[in-house]
Amino acid sequence: MLGTVKRYLTYKNKNNTLIYKKYSQKINSLYKVLNSNREHKIKEKNNSSDMLDYNNLKNIFISKIPDIKKCRYIQFRNYLFLGFELLSIPINLCNLQHLKYIKEPTRLLKNIEDKDYNYISKIEGVYNITYNNYKNKKFLGQINTTITNLHLIDLLDFYFSNFVLDSGNAFYNGIEFNSNSPNTTIGEGIRKSSKKLFNKRYSVNDYRAGYLKQYYQTERTYQEKVLNCKY
Repeated sequence: MLGTVKRYLTYKNKNNTLIYKKYSQKINSLYKVLNSNREHKIKEKNNSSDMLDYNNLKNIFISKIPDIKKCRYIQFRNYLFLGFELLSIPINLCNLQHLKYIKEPTRLLKNIEDKDYNYISKIEGVYNITYNNYKNKKFLGQINTTITNLHLIDLLDFYFSNFVLDSGNAFYNGIEFNSNSPNTTIGEGIRKSSKKLFNKRYSVNDYRAGYLKQYYQTERTYQEKVLNCKY
């Protein structure tokens, strides 16, 4: 926006006029202020004590699980969404948006024909997830993984035992699906849960940034880094 007048004057071959020179000096000084403010904000954010401490929040969440289990359906479900961000590699909203629960699969999840959805099922005591529809699907294809965190397994067991989902239903069940609302609704559920537990409305992006910060503070193998990039 600031450069519009300058570009117009240049276009009209007025770049040697007094008004052009004065305007150029003015917007150059404004750009310096803007750039300085931007650099300050970036530096402030990187050094801010308000930037979430991922491991600390994870431990707080785990300590609250007994209380979380006392919650009614909607609130518990929102905490479960938050559990996916804190008890495993933080995932994008669309991974949950397209997730369906399969109670007793008659075939391997990866072989289910409808690839518009992701699938979760407990098979021989292990939660399996197949991601077909997620952010990087074009480049990485289908991902098949298992849930290994015992706290997340516990929450999932509680969820499926107490808030019964019919096989084939969307994982979030209580959210009325339409193309405009799922991401917003799941994201808002995570922010509300964060506010209740941590007194701050952290977003999925906040958790992903916090996770990556602590993740790269320790040495990682190439394979581990590739795995994190997938989600």
